[in-house]
Amino acid sequence: MIFRRRAVLALCASVLAVLAACTTAGTPTAAAPADPAAVPDEPFAAALTRFGGGVRGVVEFVDLRAVATGSGTWSQLVSGGRLGPYAQQLAERLRIDVLGADWTATASAGGPLITLVAGGQDAAAIRTAAEAAGWTGADVLARDLAVAEPLTVQAATIRPIGADVVVGGARAPVELVDGPGPALADDPQVAALRDCLGQGLAVVMLHRPERGSAYAVGAAPAPDDPAGAVSTVCATHETPAAATDRAAAVRADAAPGAAAPWGGALVDPQVTELGGPANVVRLTGRNAADRPPTFVVGQMSRQDLPGGIR
Repeated sequence: MIFRRRAVLALCASVLAVLAACTTAGTPTAAAPADPAAVPDEPFAAALTRFGGGVRGVVEFVDLRAVATGSGTWSQLVSGGRLGPYAQQLAERLRIDVLGADWTATASAGGPLITLVAGGQDAAAIRTAAEAAGWTGADVLARDLAVAEPLTVQAATIRPIGADVVVGGARAPVELVDGPGPALADDPQVAALRDCLGQGLAVVMLHRPERGSAYAVGAAPAPDDPAGAVSTVCATHETPAAATDRAAAVRADAAPGAAAPWGGALVDPQVTELGGPANVVRLTGRNAADRPPTFVVGQMSRQDLPGGIR
């Protein structure tokens, strides 16, 4: 699927809608990138193992536990990713507890979007509530779009899986979660971006295998000050030469004296060619005091990443 700009804007906007902008506190300091060796134990890495390899386009992830247990500005950002605006309705009508989940991840294989709400769910309660509200089915509960039931736009298809639940629109491919075949995490470019990002509280990834490229942005609390934010941008390239050129362009755009929006946005920005088969380039740094934690996600939604990444 050729992913279109409007889809990128829609998914990134959903992250921004639930992660309200706020400024960081304290004196900014540079933060070291996460240790890639620790990545497989992180929630974002776990999310990538749950989705099938047929996923294309944007993958959106929000670590709700990290937000809820954080301090300062991060503690104000409790939400549920793409389903955040519908959390109360989902809880009241279908017993889907989005805000009680560990994390949420949204993806698509070119059709309707699906969201995996991981942890904190009661499959029996969800099934009972959904059936009482008109949803029918065995493994998958479904209902046609209905004006009288607005939740059928976001949750026409429901698949409880133990303590988790998959939610999507009409005829959404909920089988993309925990289905047969290779996982999204097995894709070389996706794995390279996962290792590049490390732990992310909020992540948006654009995966376009037919174009041989992928990139992702992530925001996470600073290790020395959980109220502060570290932003990371990672991109894959077809050749080492292309990665070298990109690194130079990113370095120029992120320099303190460069033009807005990236000039001075990150304190002591670090640009690294990580190499590997995917020829990954990474930019990471502590957000400046006047940049909200969601700065990097907002810039992705505007297709205004440094070095012309898009």
